[in-house]
Amino acid sequence: MAGAAGAAVAVGAGVGAGAMLFAPQIAVALFGGAFPGLHGAALVNAALAAAGGGSLVAGGFGMAGGSVIIAGGGALLGMSTASVATMGLLSSPNFVQTDDAKLLAKCNYVLLNQMNKIDVVVAIQKMTEESLNDSKTQLKVLESAEDKCKKTIAALKKSVKYMERTNDELKKLIAKEEKKSD
Repeated sequence: MAGAAGAAVAVGAGVGAGAMLFAPQIAVALFGGAFPGLHGAALVNAALAAAGGGSLVAGGFGMAGGSVIIAGGGALLGMSTASVATMGLLSSPNFVQTDDAKLLAKCNYVLLNQMNKIDVVVAIQKMTEESLNDSKTQLKVLESAEDKCKKTIAALKKSVKYMERTNDELKKLIAKEEKKSD
């Protein structure tokens, strides 16, 4: 299990670093449409600041904050693509609880309240649900194995419970936002 944990940390760090590296492109893809007259570096800077909730002067987190927000969300959502990393990280309920809390806060306060990006939150909710279903499948496999690791199973069950709550909260945020727009 120590090898799996080391691999999980390495892959998790890689996912986070990759998200940070590609944050400018992700920001432009998510928020670039809000700045039709901008191109190149100006568009990237504006999109990163938008992802961060606005410029520092306007009370947001600026370009650096946008990069961190994108990288943080990417780390959680990217977990479903690497099963070894998923297993290692999801067997740490504290990691899942903390990352889910960050994701909910970003979705609620930045994407919905400040940017009105319900479509992005819907996409995040769907990806979260996929990750949740993957985790449930992994849990079933672990529970059916002959050499059960009870600590890992207990931790994964706890993590799945946090992920279910997060998914439910995302659905509530989406329903609330859709009700506002009706």
